[in-house]
Amino acid sequence: MKLPTFEEGMVPDIERIPTGLWSFDRAVGNKGVLGLPLRTLTELYGYEAAGKSTLGLYLLGCVRKEGEIGIMDLETSIDPEYVPMAAGQSGFTGNIKTIDYAIMKKKKKVQRYHEAMAQEAAEMLLKSGSNGFMLDSLGMWMSQEEMDGEIGDANWGKRAKGIAQWSRRCLAYLRIAEDPKVVIAINHALPTMGGKGHYTPGGVTKGFAAGVRLFMFRKDSASFDDGAFQAEVVVEKLRYGGAHKERRGIVFIIPGLGVSPEMTAMLDCVRLGLAERDNTVKVNGESIGKINTLLKWATKGETHKFKVFFDALEAYNAED
Repeated sequence: MKLPTFEEGMVPDIERIPTGLWSFDRAVGNKGVLGLPLRTLTELYGYEAAGKSTLGLYLLGCVRKEGEIGIMDLETSIDPEYVPMAAGQSGFTGNIKTIDYAIMKKKKKVQRYHEAMAQEAAEMLLKSGSNGFMLDSLGMWMSQEEMDGEIGDANWGKRAKGIAQWSRRCLAYLRIAEDPKVVIAINHALPTMGGKGHYTPGGVTKGFAAGVRLFMFRKDSASFDDGAFQAEVVVEKLRYGGAHKERRGIVFIIPGLGVSPEMTAMLDCVRLGLAERDNTVKVNGESIGKINTLLKWATKGETHKFKVFFDALEAYNAED
């Protein structure tokens, strides 16, 4: 069939960044091109303690190893020691900038409107060398009317309006930015009353604007020593590739450290049948070590001991 000619004009390329998380990259990839799409808004949501912010920092670090990451923290959950560690797990060595939540007036701290913080964050997208930023979380956004009013005042639709305007602004800036970036919007998954499924707070426009929507949940049956755990990420929207139930990836998280590509690779191998997990983990019948031993290696940064898993995944890619 002969196809029509498409005169591109100023249409940005669809660029993706590999994250080193095998099943995740395949889940958000398309037609053999693996990795997270850039120049778009990614909404990452789930239940409490699923590792959403940790994964968000890791993904931002993948965009550019020596760039700048922005954080708009609405949950006042920033840990100055943990954040660099979580972003650094991706190999990121650049700068991390937080959006100030307050300004000084007459020698007193005054809370900034979230709309003003959001504008400052969006403008980071126009900065050369920026990786983008993470907003954590949309569920804690307060409108100017809510911030100035009394508890119990009716402010119906005000939060959704501000988030909608911010979403549109981010998309506009992402398209004209000199270099590709990504915006990670952390959100909460709330159960749908009277039915199945879940929804996310903040109105519907941010869902329209998002090119990627990811539902992340913790697999409590797969918890390990020292609080480490396995999470799964399900792609519920993928503008460049389409979403379906098979688009899901594994993410392994170590508390105090962040996403572990090494332990994630091991679990991906087990899921694919490239490794066996019993009392020990085996590859081609050869024992690599017990799970807790592998976890200690990953925590200490002994990445060379996981080469067998990365090699197995690379060989699987070549054959697939």
